[in-house]
Order: sequence, then C-alpha cells, then structure tokens
Amino acid sequence: MKNQIHQVDLRLLRVFMAVVENNGFVNAQETLNIGQSTLSSHMADLEDRLGIRLCERGRAGFNVTEDGEMVYAAARKLFGHLDEFSSVIRSKKGKLSGTLNIACMDHIVSNHRLKLDEAIARFKDRRGDVSINIHVKSPLEVQQGVSEGAYDLGVSSPLKRTVGVEYIPLCTQRHQLYCGARHPLFPSVSDRMQVADLFGQEIVRPKYRQAEVLPKRLRRFQNMTATGFNIEGTAILIRSGRFIGFLPVNYADQWVRGGEMKAILPHQIEATVEIALVLKKGTPYKPQVRAFITDLLDLHGIRRDAGRAPAAPVRNAVSE
Repeated sequence: MKNQIHQVDLRLLRVFMAVVENNGFVNAQETLNIGQSTLSSHMADLEDRLGIRLCERGRAGFNVTEDGEMVYAAARKLFGHLDEFSSVIRSKKGKLSGTLNIACMDHIVSNHRLKLDEAIARFKDRRGDVSINIHVKSPLEVQQGVSEGAYDLGVSSPLKRTVGVEYIPLCTQRHQLYCGARHPLFPSVSDRMQVADLFGQEIVRPKYRQAEVLPKRLRRFQNMTATGFNIEGTAILIRSGRFIGFLPVNYADQWVRGGEMKAILPHQIEATVEIALVLKKGTPYKPQVRAFITDLLDLHGIRRDAGRAPAAPVRNAVSE
C-alpha cells in the first residue's frame, strides 16, 4: 500500500479489525469463517503492504502493537466514512442502507417500559437494507464505545461521569434487594423484617448507576464480599444462597414466581435507575442512525430533532 488504497487493502483491513475486536486469531477465525493459516496469511500480507508490525502473537499471547492501535483507529474511521457515504447516497434515493450498531446493557429485554424491540420492528418496516448489530455490554463499555464511535448509539443506565456522550431518558427500571431460596434468611423474609436484620449478611457489591442510587443505609454495610460485574453474575451469586443483592424487578420476577427468590423489604429498600438513549455529542448522524433514533424516541413519546439530538436532564429516584 504505497499511495493509493485498493480493494484488497480494504479487505485485509477488515480482517485486521476483526482480529482486534475478537482479541486474537482464534476467535476471529470463527467470526470470519476462515482457517488459521488463511488468517495468518492475510495478516502477513497486510503488514507487508503497510510496512509495519500490527500485532504480536506467540507464547506470550496476542497483543496489538502501538502502530497496530493507530492503524485500527484509522481503519475504523475509514470504514465509518465509507459507510456514511454509501448511506447518504442511497438515502437520496429514498432507501436506507449500511449498518446500525447498537450497544445495550444486559437483561433489559424483560423491561416492558423499554420499546427497543418495537423500535427495531418499526425501523425494519422502513424502505431499506440495513444490517443491525446488537452488542450487549456493561454501562461503562456502552458509554466508551459510543464516545469512541464503535457503536452508533447505546441504551443503558447513565453514568455519573460522562465523556463525549449525552443521555436522553427513555424509561426507568426498579431494583430491589433479593435473597435466594438457599439463603438462611429466606424462610423469615416478611414485612416484619427490619433493616437491622440484614447487618452481618454478605452482600453483592452493586455496580454502576445501581450503586450510585443505593440507599445510604446499605452503603454502610461492611460485608460487600462479592461483585457482580453484570446482572447475570449478580443473580448467580444470589442464587448460591450465600449472598443477598440487588436485581432489576423485571429480571428477578422469573425466580420470584417460581419460589426461588424473595424481595427483601421491597417497600423500604429499592433503587430506581433510569434507562437512557446514549448518543455521541456533536455528531451529525448517518441517515439510518437518524431514522432509528426517530423511531425509538417516538415510541417513548419523545419529540426531538434526531439529526443532532440534544442532551436531556437525567433524574434519579431512590426510595429509602
């Protein structure tokens, strides 16, 4: 690759991006549906054409070089511009095209206040040929990915510190404190319980926005001896019968109905977390992104300009 970018360069760059995004050759083989020898050959060809080393692989493991990080960032921008160009041209013909990358936090599908699935259905009814990719990430990863341009938009609980993104509230999600059927407290869970009865119990340390709106009384608990880095991890710890912890009510309901979990002091201890649309600040959106934002906001009764959607204030409610 001397002065011009050829089609083969674009193909090899896409291979390299898949290797980086899958954190190595093994996972990238499955994503690209090619064998190890072919993948290694493609990477060697790209490094030869660029004249630089992109990654290290061997007994020490996979690692992207500093030059590789630079090439990856530039390639992502390049393909973003190509996708935007194609989308704009096709939108002039009245047809949406390209890709739509959505990042959302885990286990929000059971939140019936969130109309994400309905927005996808409405979007697909539009005239176009758009490939939709859903990425399930932590709230921090959603924010970072949207800020860096890896995702077109996100749906997540807002973080206190925001860098490069803005939030538009869509709905709320209630979190309550739960214990599993194996837990010693389970038989005695009732309205007669007191907060003092929980002292000494081991609690799963809440993460992200859930932790920020946690009732102050529980922040003083000393026995936060486990961490759930996502909702499912927290549920596993609670179901072990050794910990109590916070879960979204809509998610925990499947075990509550089956008699495998109980909410502890639900009228005294709960946290209400906002679910918001996450957008990159100051970005003119591609036609397909703008169309999806319009559909999503419309289903939530929000009327805004989806061209460059402004930030909206985020409110938090805590019941103590």
